[in-house]
Amino acid sequence: GQYVRLRDAAESALLDRRLSVPREAADWLDKDIVDIADGEVVEFEIEHPDGERVLARKVSVGDENFTLEDLPEGREIKSAWTVDSLAGSLSALTLDAVATDDSVDWSEAAAFRLLTVDGLQIRAELAAVMGEEAESTTDDTFWIRLQAGTYTTAVERIAEQEAEAADPAERAAEINDRVAGWAYRIPKYKFDSMTKRMDDLLKEVESS
Repeated sequence: GQYVRLRDAAESALLDRRLSVPREAADWLDKDIVDIADGEVVEFEIEHPDGERVLARKVSVGDENFTLEDLPEGREIKSAWTVDSLAGSLSALTLDAVATDDSVDWSEAAAFRLLTVDGLQIRAELAAVMGEEAESTTDDTFWIRLQAGTYTTAVERIAEQEAEAADPAERAAEINDRVAGWAYRIPKYKFDSMTKRMDDLLKEVESS
């Protein structure tokens, strides 16, 4: 049988069932970081350390697709999905590991920012730790830290959406309470989604 006792208690108790306890510290973590559905997003922006920027927005709530800003002459988007899918980058975002944010080098971090229809703004910084710099592994690792806020230049909202939406200030405070001071190791595909470049989204205009 199995016995348990409270810390520093003198007595132990015999369990009437088998208790399975995770052995790894990471298994005790709540792995959900944030969940912003792509349908909520009206604008997103990627900023790279070298100054390159990717900006896409919906002009009105009824827009089905995002409009990619500053298209170079002679280029067009590969597909609407290629751009629209990036709006879901913070949807069901989960962690593989967690560390204090001051333990990661953010000096060459990219930034990902999104705005939602109800006035929530989330800014993410993204850093890759390559090869031997990664702790206890020779593999590359990918890290994110988040900060939430609000904005007042939201796309005009449909009345029903506005009535049902949560207060963006409350949402921002809830997110910040959970993520402040922490860096999260995330899957590579999520990191890649939030660090796209224009070349990843564009192709040459096809001649008619």
